[in-house]
Amino acid sequence: KRSAACGDILAHFFDPMGRLFTAKHGYDLLAFNILGLHSLRRSICLAGGNLKAQGIAAAGLAGFFSDLITDENTAIRVLEIVRRTKSSDAGAFFHEGGEGRENTK
Repeated sequence: KRSAACGDILAHFFDPMGRLFTAKHGYDLLAFNILGLHSLRRSICLAGGNLKAQGIAAAGLAGFFSDLITDENTAIRVLEIVRRTKSSDAGAFFHEGGEGRENTK
């Protein structure tokens, strides 16, 4: 069965809008609760590659990280996705030259 997941953080899968999937697993998941990332002063995403751009953008829009470390091509692709998403009025996380989470309010 195909999933609409575009990425995962700490074994928690999410869709292109950053919505988490809840799935019944045949095992217990031992991982940091991804929702706890919002309460951290700083969380860093280290990811790269065009195939991960959608997931990086979704995670940023959902506020799962405050800082992104990536390569130039991935950064350009992520910004394209975020601009397209923001223009559809889906919310905002990334602010060019900004500080991530602090600029969301």
